[in-house]
Amino acid sequence: MISGVFGPPSLPVGQQGTWEVKAYDPENGTLSYSVVWGDEPMMASGSMMSPSNVAIQQTATFTHTYSTAGTYYPKFKVTDNTGQSNSVSLSVRVGQIPSPITVTSPNGS
Repeated sequence: MISGVFGPPSLPVGQQGTWEVKAYDPENGTLSYSVVWGDEPMMASGSMMSPSNVAIQQTATFTHTYSTAGTYYPKFKVTDNTGQSNSVSLSVRVGQIPSPITVTSPNGS
């Protein structure tokens, strides 16, 4: 059911990240989305409806802000109206993001 999860591989502490979950139901039923971020015991969820005659890929967008540095593994779960589910986890490194490096010497001459 899940055809892709897209989000930042790293974030600074306190910066909001956005993750997008793309999923589909071959039977065109209702899909429910949930995510466990890994830094709290709470779960966010939502659902979307699809037309009953066309298999349509559905997308859900989630945002989250981590307040502590570390590596987290948010787990995204999609469940259809018959109770079948699929989940995907990915990693996000939270902490200080290195600044771009500026070369000042040698000057290339």
